[in-house]
Amino acid sequence: MQIRYPKIILQRLLFRGLVVVAAQLVVALPILAQTTPTPTPVPDVSVAFQNNALHDGNDPSSPIVPPLALKWRHDFSAQQVTGISYPLIVQGLVIVTTWSSSGESSDFPKSLVAFDENTGHQVWSVPITGLYGFVNAAYDAGKVFVVNHDGIMRAFDAATGTELWSVKLPDQYAFTSPPTAINGKVFVGGAGLGGTVYAVDENNGQVLWESTVENGDDSSPAVTATSVYVSYVCPQAYAFNPTTGVLQWHYSGPCEGGGGNTPVFHQGKVYVRGVFSSQNGLILNASTGASLGSFSSLTPPAFVGNLALYLSSATLTATNTSTGQVLWSFAGDGLLDSAPVIVNQTIYIGSRSGILYGLDLNGKQKWSTQVGAVIPVPDDGNAVLRTGLGAGDGLLVVPAAPFLAVYAPSGITNISSRGLVQTGNNVMIGGFIVSGAQSKNVLVRALGPTLAQFGVANTLANPTLDLYTSNGALITSNDNWVSAVNKQAIIDSGYAPPNNSESAILTSLAPGGYTAIVRGFNATSGVALVEGYDLDNGVGSKFINLSTRGYVETGANVMIAGVVVRAENQNVLIRALGPTLTRAGVPNVLADPWLELRDSNGNLLQANDNWKDTQQGAIQASGYAPPKDLEPAILSTLSPASYTVILRGNNNGIGNALLEIYAVN
Repeated sequence: MQIRYPKIILQRLLFRGLVVVAAQLVVALPILAQTTPTPTPVPDVSVAFQNNALHDGNDPSSPIVPPLALKWRHDFSAQQVTGISYPLIVQGLVIVTTWSSSGESSDFPKSLVAFDENTGHQVWSVPITGLYGFVNAAYDAGKVFVVNHDGIMRAFDAATGTELWSVKLPDQYAFTSPPTAINGKVFVGGAGLGGTVYAVDENNGQVLWESTVENGDDSSPAVTATSVYVSYVCPQAYAFNPTTGVLQWHYSGPCEGGGGNTPVFHQGKVYVRGVFSSQNGLILNASTGASLGSFSSLTPPAFVGNLALYLSSATLTATNTSTGQVLWSFAGDGLLDSAPVIVNQTIYIGSRSGILYGLDLNGKQKWSTQVGAVIPVPDDGNAVLRTGLGAGDGLLVVPAAPFLAVYAPSGITNISSRGLVQTGNNVMIGGFIVSGAQSKNVLVRALGPTLAQFGVANTLANPTLDLYTSNGALITSNDNWVSAVNKQAIIDSGYAPPNNSESAILTSLAPGGYTAIVRGFNATSGVALVEGYDLDNGVGSKFINLSTRGYVETGANVMIAGVVVRAENQNVLIRALGPTLTRAGVPNVLADPWLELRDSNGNLLQANDNWKDTQQGAIQASGYAPPKDLEPAILSTLSPASYTVILRGNNNGIGNALLEIYAVN
C-alpha cells in the first residue's frame, strides 16, 4: 500500500524563500555520541606543502563546492606575525607555523600553532627557536614534524602539542626544505656544504639514511611508494629509494647553484622548475629521469586527471597533459599570485589584492571573496617561510598574514532524527526540500542495528526505507542496502550503513519536496535513525525546511534531532507540533510537546513548553509561530557549532508529533 505524506506536513515542507541551517547527528547525549557517518575512502586532509606528499595541490575527496562562507578568521596582528605557512588540516585541527618581524638581527620569533577547526579557538602553541624566520611542518600518524633553519628537527603530538623528540640533523647548517612525512619517515633536505637529503624515523628521530645532492635548498621532497624526488636549480633533479636512499636517477642540467624548487609528481611524471630559459620548467619521466617536455610556472603546478594548471605572468593557464594543448586561461584581476589548488573539481587561486577565486575545470569563475589581506606567492626560493592554500576536513584554509582565514560550505549537508518506529500511522517520516535550480545527489539511510552498539535499547532490527515526492509518488525503496543496484556508489560515497540489514538510497533529486519513510520489515517496531546527506554540498541547490514526524514516547524513546550551524551565525526557529496534526487526520497526537535545545556537550541552552511563554513577539514576527498555544517554539541565534534538539511530552505524555527547524532572518 502506498503511504502518502500527511497533508499538514506537505504544507510545512512547501514553504519557500527559507535560508538553511545544517542539521546532522551530534554528540549532546551519549546515545548520539558515536552514531557518525563512516569516513570517506580517501582521507580529506592536508599533510604537507601543496596538500600532500605528491605536492600536486589536489584534494579529490573533499565534499566542498563553492559558494563558501567564512567559518572563522584568526588575526595574528597582536603578535606582529608577517608570515603564515601552508596549513596542516588533521585530527580536527588547523596547524600552521608563523614568524614575526619583531625579532632582532636574524632571530625572528617563530611558533607552531594549532586551532580547533570548527571554532577557531587556539588549542596549543609552542615556540620554535633558531636562526632566521624559516620553519615549516609536515604531519603523519598523529605527529607534527618541524625543521628550523639550524637543522633541529622536532616531533610533536598533534593533539596536545607535547614534544616527543628532538634531533640535530648532521653534516649541514642551512635547512630551508619543508619536510614531507609519510609511511613512518620524514624526508627533508639540508644545505651549506653541498647538499644532503635525509630520511628520519618518525618514532625517535634516528637518521635512517643520507644521500648527497648538489646544494639542498628549498626543495620539499615529493614522495611516492617507490621514490623520493627533489630538485634544485638548472635543474639538478634526483630520485632516491625511500627505504634505502639508493640513487635511482639524476637529471643534471648545464649548471648548478644555490636554491631549489619543490617538484610535483603526477601520473608517472615529475614536474621540476628552476630552468634558465623562457620555459622555466621541465617534465621528467618519474622512472628514468628522461626529459619529456617543458612548461612555465611561477608556482608549483596543480593537477587533476589530464589537466595541468600553471601560473605565469599573473595568469593561470590550463593545459592538457597528454597533448600539451592550452585549454583556457584566467587572469582574474591581473594580480594572481598564489599556487593553485584543486578541491573536489574546483580550482582555487588567490590574488595580491586579497581576492580568492573559485573556478570550474573549464576556467569559468564560480565564486570569489575578499580575504582581507594579500594572498602571497609560495616563495619557493625564499628561506623565510613557505605558504600556500590548503584543504581538508571539508575546509579551505587561506594563510594571508596577519590573517588565517578558514572557509566552509554554508547550508545543509546532513539532516538526521532518531525516534521510535511503530506501524501504521506511527512510522517515522522525514521531510526535506531541495531548493534552487539544479539537481543534487542525495543519500538517505535508515539505521537500526548499528544503534545497539552505542547503548540504544529496542533498536529496529530491519529498517526499510521509501522515498517519495511531495505529491506522494514513490521514487524508490530499499530494504537492505547491499541489494541496491548502485551498491558500489553507496560505498564510494563514504556513507554505506555499517549493518547489511540497514537501508540506503542514493539518487539525484531535482529541486522540490521529498519524504523519507522508515518502517520495520514485516511490521516490526523499534528505535531507528533516519539521515539525509547532501553529496553535492554547495552546488547552489540546498536542503531547506527540515521536518520529522514520529511517535514520541518517554525515556530513551523521545525524538532527537541535530542541528549544525556552519560558517556564520544563524537565527534559528525550532518548533514542535502536536495538537495541530489532528487537522490532517493524524491519530494519537502528542497533546503537550516540550522542546529543549542543547549544545554539543549536552548543556541546556533553552527550553520551552508553550510558545507564548517567552519571545512571543519575535516568534510571531518570524512567521512560524505554532498554531496551538500548547505547542513550543525556540528562537535563538546560534554560533557555528553542533546542537541537539530534544522533543518530549510534557508530564511524560506520548504521541505523534512533528519537529521542524527553520533558519530565519
